[in-house]
Amino acid sequence: MFKNYLKIASRYFWRNKTSSIISVTGLAVGMACCMLILIHVKDELGYNRFNVNHDHVYRINWLSKNNSQTAVYSATPVILSQGIKSIIPGVARVVKLFPRSGQMEAGNNPKDAAVNAKRFQEQNIFFVDQDMFSIFTMPFIYGDKNSALNNPNSVVITDEMAAKYFGPGNPVGKSLFYDNKALLQVTAVVKKMPDNSDIKFDFLVSFATIYDVETPLFGNFIKTDWTFNPSDTWILLKPGVNPANVEAALNQHLYTDGSARARQMNKVILQPLNDIHLHAASVIGNASSSDITFMYVFAGVAFLILLIANVNFINLSIARSINRVKEIGN
Repeated sequence: MFKNYLKIASRYFWRNKTSSIISVTGLAVGMACCMLILIHVKDELGYNRFNVNHDHVYRINWLSKNNSQTAVYSATPVILSQGIKSIIPGVARVVKLFPRSGQMEAGNNPKDAAVNAKRFQEQNIFFVDQDMFSIFTMPFIYGDKNSALNNPNSVVITDEMAAKYFGPGNPVGKSLFYDNKALLQVTAVVKKMPDNSDIKFDFLVSFATIYDVETPLFGNFIKTDWTFNPSDTWILLKPGVNPANVEAALNQHLYTDGSARARQMNKVILQPLNDIHLHAASVIGNASSSDITFMYVFAGVAFLILLIANVNFINLSIARSINRVKEIGN
């Protein structure tokens, strides 16, 4: 029976080639466009959700008021995160991400790097705390995730950077010279963050190293100032903890321990990791400029294209049926 249907369909197709090609092509193109748009929307909605703890991870945003103007920043003062875990029981882990570009050189000193031609200017360098690996999910290839950044002058690199600077093999124990200022020891290698991550890096340097890289005066300023906000701060909440209560406790910490200017001009706001890709375009310093509104527009356009393609196919099919009825009547 199926063979008969196939024969009838192919016979009809060859007899009405032009109209059949138009209707089938229109429907196929419409469905393909709809699927491609929906795949893009699904990809955007899935950003950062590969992290095991994504439902419990929050970024501390820094609200700043200056006269009548208000702005929200993704970065906060370094001093804000000090002692948070002991002050606020609901916070399980805290990590600061301090971005600082610079020159990386393979070897123990610049001379070694010059000989080996392994010297590059790098942008995705972050000074972070050990809790980075407890908050965000990243597979370790070499090294121990529980102690990789415990000591100053330690650096964790991606597999891509390991191949770039050291070639194949395990680079743990080898050295990188950073910005002609700090000799870093490679303690671990992790897989490069996936494309659907807003947090991307090539090098993670132990946070304590930033004070050796900067001048003593500026290092102390970074450590103690309440108005200079250079680093993103992320927290992992314990299961069942209400983020609104933690936000209130953080603001109480700011009002109790912060400087007079910070108490007057600033406030902290918690933002879920799940929201930073599509709900934080207005936050200054946010990695993503995408907006959830565009996802609704894209989804609407996809279904509109599919609807038009279906209506077009049905209309052409009805028109052919009417012609067939006329032929039978005659």
